[in-house]
Amino acid sequence: MKRDQAYAELFKTSLLDKIQALLDEFAEGKINRDQFHALYERYNNRLQIVDHAILTGNPDAVEIAETGPSTLEVREETEGKALGLVIYHNAKGALIETLGSFNVPTPRVLPALLEFVRAPQENRTVRAGENQWLLFVGGRFTTVVTLFKNEPSRIQVREIERLHRDFENANHHAFESGAVDAKTLGYPFVAFVQRKLGKA
Repeated sequence: MKRDQAYAELFKTSLLDKIQALLDEFAEGKINRDQFHALYERYNNRLQIVDHAILTGNPDAVEIAETGPSTLEVREETEGKALGLVIYHNAKGALIETLGSFNVPTPRVLPALLEFVRAPQENRTVRAGENQWLLFVGGRFTTVVTLFKNEPSRIQVREIERLHRDFENANHHAFESGAVDAKTLGYPFVAFVQRKLGKA
């Protein structure tokens, strides 16, 4: 299909709008760094091709910028996806529950968990392997470690923080009394894990 100069200019404007929307999404914590970098590189490369097409008076070159994997595919490939989580009792150092698929070996998690519980700090995210990230969220009674495929976005981190607060609030009597029975606790995380795994 033959492209004209007006089409090339319109395509450039569309790319600039997409770049601005991407900057806003990252600033608002809706996407992770890997998504940002992959999408920005994609848009920027296309913008360079379109600029060249406009400058050289060859708007047909815009077709090159329109090829490649879809933006949706790039987003899907780099999006943080919660795979599973484990809940540890801070005082007892014991596992309370595992939800979803948490296949990181304990020897890999334990040192970071012990360090996190000993010196309470801001919640943190650490790389656990190729495309695997662990999010540690601490509370008064428990620590939740969530396994993500790809780095979680700030919005995903805030969601886990909120669910953890709700978990501790819903079960504070059990934790305060010391009578912690995993089978009787309420788990706000269940809906989150099921939704993320596509089971809800």
